[in-house]
Amino acid sequence: MRNRSVLYFAGFIFALLGFLMFDYLLRKDYIVKNNQPYLTDEATVEGAQPEVSDLELRTRFLNRFQNFATRMRAISDEPEESEEFLREFSQTIQSSDIIALGEILKNTKMKNTERTLALELMVMNQDFTSHNLLNIFAQDEYFAAHSNVEFEIALRAQAIEGLTLFADKKLVRKNLENLKIRTKHAFLYDRADRGLAYLSDQNLAVQMESADAKASKR
Repeated sequence: MRNRSVLYFAGFIFALLGFLMFDYLLRKDYIVKNNQPYLTDEATVEGAQPEVSDLELRTRFLNRFQNFATRMRAISDEPEESEEFLREFSQTIQSSDIIALGEILKNTKMKNTERTLALELMVMNQDFTSHNLLNIFAQDEYFAAHSNVEFEIALRAQAIEGLTLFADKKLVRKNLENLKIRTKHAFLYDRADRGLAYLSDQNLAVQMESADAKASKR
């Protein structure tokens, strides 16, 4: 009789342990699932967005530029409207677009009007990169055999004028002095010389304004 009671008690203990183990496994599975990192809808959406390559960005910009150039040709007889449209488009230029504009500028297979527009946009959005590209272009006098030499020189003269607008006047002066030494064309030499004279006049004007301001305080 005693042995049977022991067996009943042991069976009860084993059954209880089995129930506790089963309950623990269920709770463990629930805890693991609920402790996993929760991804918000925003994170999911961001993760799903494909990365845009530099090539795709450049292609998109070139398409925008072509549409812009077409519109500029259509309103070329309206100076005020053309100037306003140019200004508006220049404000959309990103730093990544400057390289594409530089490629348009030096590509002799592009239309002259498009190269001229690219130059104007680079001058209007002149940071160190665009200034450097303009300087390289201005000093590049190795024209292709099929090139219109007069237009190439005129475009470089325009680039030289644009260089003088860069904020770092010390760098501008250095580049213009170097261009005067290297150029084979008297017209470009003259434009570089005029640019240096312009910078000197600007510097003199600033000095005079400063002197006048000091005098007025006395």
